[in-house]
Amino acid sequence: MATYRDIYGGKVNYLGADPSNKQTGQLWYNSVSKVAKGELYYNGVWSTSSATMNNGRKNAGSSGSSTNDGQIAGGITLTPGGQSNQNSTETFNGSAWTTANNINSTRRSMGSAGVSGTAALIFGGYLDPYTSNSEKWDGTNWTATPGLNSSRNIPGGGTGSSTSALAIAGQQGIAITSEVESWNGSSWTTGTSTPGVEKLWVNAFGKSNTDALAFGGAIYSGGYTYYTTCYLWDGSSWTTKNPTVNPGRANSGNSCDSTSSGISYGGSPDTATEIWDGTSWTAGNALNTNQTQGGSNGSGPSTTGAWYAGGTAPAFTSPGDEGWTGTQIYNFGPSTVTLGTT
Repeated sequence: MATYRDIYGGKVNYLGADPSNKQTGQLWYNSVSKVAKGELYYNGVWSTSSATMNNGRKNAGSSGSSTNDGQIAGGITLTPGGQSNQNSTETFNGSAWTTANNINSTRRSMGSAGVSGTAALIFGGYLDPYTSNSEKWDGTNWTATPGLNSSRNIPGGGTGSSTSALAIAGQQGIAITSEVESWNGSSWTTGTSTPGVEKLWVNAFGKSNTDALAFGGAIYSGGYTYYTTCYLWDGSSWTTKNPTVNPGRANSGNSCDSTSSGISYGGSPDTATEIWDGTSWTAGNALNTNQTQGGSNGSGPSTTGAWYAGGTAPAFTSPGDEGWTGTQIYNFGPSTVTLGTT
């Protein structure tokens, strides 16, 4: 029978105190407390933050790097009296949302990219009708950049940074498209279309325009059909990967370390959280609130956690209001676990 040392190439250390520089997967025995312990990766949980946005909204652009960093911009608020497209921006520091400078082109249902709250890109969206406009965020101001080659609504976003991003599929007038455009920091170029039929609100994450994971999404024909398909982009072609494990959904919140490590949460139509390990999806703990079409970290790192803000929630301050101001926080990562005592 193989021992721990045979498998991992090391032994279980016999220590007088817990190590100060623990590594994930490390095991040790504390001789003082007489407890065997391990530093193991655990499935995170969602909690409701006390931080609320100043302007409730859904279908906004967003980005962030951790549970203490982010921004959300544009979107739409629906009220009993009608609807209002947003041009406002808010930044997040982990404890509060602060109003910042507006975007230049008021819109909703845009795509977005960014790995922090101080460097982001928004593109496309609905501006009565659709727009190709693109803008770049530097942490203080939004600056207009060259637009998409084709105007589109609800493109899949969240993939890449403010200098290297993808706009995936979406709606062009009455037609829907699987067309993909790539941003290199100065211009958009039409690239290889996604292979599937799902074209609306495609979920996606990744760090650049040459490394992205696109999954889920929807089409509409008398009602929405949601998908579980998953594709990996390597800069030249799309490869089919294992599908998501929960019922199909679209427009989810996302965050990632890479296309080999990320999480997806919420969206339409459920509260599910799923964890991607580069090969397959695993179900995680669900959101506390059925919060759809909210803003999230995007392609910001997921090792320190994630946030999901705004969107549509099941209970509102007035009938018909769909501009939720709430924020949910997901904390996960390595944790010291007691394995047994002597």
